[in-house]
Amino acid sequence: IVTTATKPGTMAGFFARPYDLKEKAIKDRLSIAKPTVFLGVPLVWEKIADQIRSLGAQASAVRRQVAGVAKGLALEMAMRSQLGGN
Repeated sequence: IVTTATKPGTMAGFFARPYDLKEKAIKDRLSIAKPTVFLGVPLVWEKIADQIRSLGAQASAVRRQVAGVAKGLALEMAMRSQLGGN
């Protein structure tokens, strides 16, 4: 289930089709929906994580290093925001 805030005070809901996970079409659905909230069962998250790991394994060493730095910064920001920071 993907929810997108289309205008202030309004939302649109999108649902994936059952075959989207098998055909790896979730990316296409998300690019159309541009979600602000994304809900999924654990299998959906596992499939997304597997695809990200697969892409990471194919990346060059420089890309992996840049991605590692970016993930570290994102984690730091997420931790600060959860602790009431900015």
